[in-house]
Amino acid sequence: MVAAYIAARERAAADRSPLEEVGLLGGREPDAMLTEAQSLFADGDLVGAAELSAAASHRLERAATDGVVRLAAVLVLAGVLLVVGVRQARRRGATGTDRYTARP
Repeated sequence: MVAAYIAARERAAADRSPLEEVGLLGGREPDAMLTEAQSLFADGDLVGAAELSAAASHRLERAATDGVVRLAAVLVLAGVLLVVGVRQARRRGATGTDRYTARP
């Protein structure tokens, strides 16, 4: 258990890629999880400390994958918004409402 905590702490201290940083957005920070695990260990809650260390390690391992998924979702959303915007622009152009000319 101590070895798993140390490995997770080393992984958390390592430099992260931008993709991993994106993957870690919006959840518990692994450093905070490991600090809490250390506190649980000091209080004698070995099971809780082990579970939290494992959860932090798992979160760090999945960070890059989560980052890819999040970026892909943003790209899909941007594509959908672009298609909707182009269709709206074409509709406005087809009706002629944006080509107002004053007649004498």
